[in-house]
Amino acid sequence: MLDKAVTDNAQPMALKGATLLIIVKSSTLTHQLRFITKDIIQAINRGTGRHQITEIKLKTGSF
Repeated sequence: MLDKAVTDNAQPMALKGATLLIIVKSSTLTHQLRFITKDIIQAINRGTGRHQITEIKLKTGSF
């Protein structure tokens, strides 16, 4: 679903309850990902076969 430029610059860092924290290397990419968070949630839940993720929090930083 996400291209290599995104996966190289964004990494899941924590799962707390149903909230997934993703660290993103650039504020520009963080902003772009905010528009597709619902699609990301649906893809993760579909891929795992469970509706575990209900929210994604994006934070700009390094990993």
